[in-house]
Amino acid sequence: VCDLFQKSRSITTFAELDQLKGEHLFPTSSYPSIPLKDGDVFSSRQGAGGGFGDPLERDPALVARDVKRLAVSPEVARAVYGVVLDSRTGEALPEETAALREKMRAERRGATGRRP
Repeated sequence: VCDLFQKSRSITTFAELDQLKGEHLFPTSSYPSIPLKDGDVFSSRQGAGGGFGDPLERDPALVARDVKRLAVSPEVARAVYGVVLDSRTGEALPEETAALREKMRAERRGATGRRP
Protein backbone atom coordinates (compact mmCIF):
# COMPACT_ATOMS: atom_id res chain seq x y z
CA VAL A 1 0.00 0.00 0.00
CA CYS A 2 1.50 3.32 -1.04
CA ASP A 3 0.08 6.85 -1.22
CA LEU A 4 0.84 8.04 -4.77
CA PHE A 5 -0.65 11.49 -4.19
CA GLN A 6 1.75 12.02 -1.30
CA LYS A 7 4.65 10.94 -3.52
CA SER A 8 3.38 13.03 -6.48
CA ARG A 9 4.07 10.18 -8.89
CA SER A 10 2.34 8.84 -11.95
CA ILE A 11 2.89 5.14 -12.59
CA THR A 12 2.76 3.88 -16.19
CA THR A 13 4.51 0.48 -16.08
CA PHE A 14 4.62 -2.55 -13.80
CA ALA A 15 8.38 -1.97 -13.42
CA GLU A 16 7.67 1.46 -11.92
CA LEU A 17 4.96 -0.02 -9.72
CA ASP A 18 7.41 -2.62 -8.39
CA GLN A 19 9.81 0.17 -7.39
CA LEU A 20 7.31 1.88 -5.09
CA LYS A 21 8.15 1.79 -1.44
CA GLY A 22 5.25 0.76 0.70
CA GLU A 23 3.60 -2.20 2.34
CA HIS A 24 3.16 -5.27 0.13
CA LEU A 25 0.20 -7.36 1.21
CA PHE A 26 0.22 -11.07 0.51
CA PRO A 27 -2.96 -12.46 2.06
CA THR A 28 -3.32 -16.20 2.48
CA SER A 29 -6.96 -16.31 1.35
CA SER A 30 -7.86 -16.67 -2.32
CA TYR A 31 -10.36 -13.80 -2.14
CA PRO A 32 -9.34 -11.45 0.66
CA SER A 33 -11.11 -8.35 1.77
CA ILE A 34 -8.58 -5.53 1.92
CA PRO A 35 -9.87 -2.07 2.79
CA LEU A 36 -8.40 0.69 0.62
CA LYS A 37 -8.15 4.37 1.41
CA ASP A 38 -8.00 7.35 -0.95
CA GLY A 39 -4.58 7.33 -2.62
CA ASP A 40 -3.97 3.60 -2.14
CA VAL A 41 -2.98 1.52 -5.17
CA PHE A 42 -4.26 -1.98 -5.75
CA SER A 43 -2.15 -3.84 -8.31
CA SER A 44 -3.21 -7.18 -9.70
CA ARG A 45 -1.51 -9.16 -12.44
CA GLN A 46 -2.93 -12.01 -14.41
CA GLY A 47 -1.13 -14.22 -16.84
CA ALA A 48 -2.43 -14.72 -20.33
CA GLY A 49 -1.99 -17.25 -23.09
CA GLY A 50 1.37 -17.83 -24.68
CA GLY A 51 0.43 -16.05 -27.87
CA PHE A 52 0.99 -17.25 -31.41
CA GLY A 53 4.40 -17.98 -32.87
CA ASP A 54 7.93 -17.00 -31.96
CA PRO A 55 8.07 -13.54 -30.36
CA LEU A 56 11.34 -12.88 -32.22
CA GLU A 57 9.38 -13.08 -35.49
CA ARG A 58 6.92 -10.33 -34.53
CA ASP A 59 7.10 -7.16 -36.60
CA PRO A 60 9.22 -4.70 -34.58
CA ALA A 61 6.93 -1.81 -35.59
CA LEU A 62 3.98 -3.63 -34.01
CA VAL A 63 5.96 -4.19 -30.82
CA ALA A 64 6.83 -0.47 -30.75
CA ARG A 65 3.13 0.30 -31.19
CA ASP A 66 2.29 -1.99 -28.26
CA VAL A 67 4.81 -0.12 -26.09
CA LYS A 68 3.26 3.23 -27.05
CA ARG A 69 -0.17 1.84 -26.14
CA LEU A 70 1.24 0.57 -22.81
CA ALA A 71 0.31 -3.01 -23.73
CA VAL A 72 3.91 -4.08 -23.04
CA SER A 73 6.79 -2.31 -21.35
CA PRO A 74 10.02 -1.30 -23.09
CA GLU A 75 11.75 -3.94 -20.96
CA VAL A 76 9.43 -6.67 -22.32
CA ALA A 77 9.89 -5.37 -25.87
CA ARG A 78 13.62 -5.95 -25.49
CA ALA A 79 13.70 -9.10 -23.32
CA VAL A 80 10.85 -11.06 -24.94
CA TYR A 81 10.51 -9.67 -28.47
CA GLY A 82 14.14 -8.67 -29.00
CA VAL A 83 13.16 -5.17 -30.11
CA VAL A 84 15.47 -2.23 -29.42
CA LEU A 85 13.59 1.07 -29.20
CA ASP A 86 14.81 4.61 -29.77
CA SER A 87 14.71 6.23 -26.32
CA ARG A 88 13.44 9.54 -27.76
CA THR A 89 10.89 8.46 -30.37
CA GLY A 90 9.93 4.99 -29.18
CA GLU A 91 10.40 3.66 -32.72
CA ALA A 92 12.06 0.29 -33.33
CA LEU A 93 15.70 0.52 -34.41
CA PRO A 94 16.06 -2.01 -37.27
CA GLU A 95 19.81 -2.71 -37.15
CA GLU A 96 20.01 -2.92 -33.37
CA THR A 97 16.88 -5.09 -33.28
CA ALA A 98 18.31 -7.49 -35.88
CA ALA A 99 21.57 -7.78 -33.92
CA LEU A 100 19.79 -8.40 -30.62
CA ARG A 101 17.49 -10.99 -32.16
CA GLU A 102 20.44 -12.85 -33.67
CA LYS A 103 22.17 -12.83 -30.27
CA MET A 104 19.01 -14.18 -28.62
CA ARG A 105 18.72 -16.91 -31.26
CA ALA A 106 22.37 -17.86 -30.71
CA GLU A 107 21.73 -18.11 -26.96
CA ARG A 108 18.77 -20.39 -27.68
CA ARG A 109 20.93 -22.61 -29.90
CA GLY A 110 23.51 -22.82 -27.13
CA ALA A 111 20.86 -23.87 -24.65
CA THR A 112 19.35 -26.57 -26.87
CA GLY A 113 22.24 -27.56 -29.10
CA ARG A 114 20.07 -27.12 -32.22
CA ARG A 115 18.68 -24.34 -34.37
CA PRO A 116 15.33 -22.95 -33.21
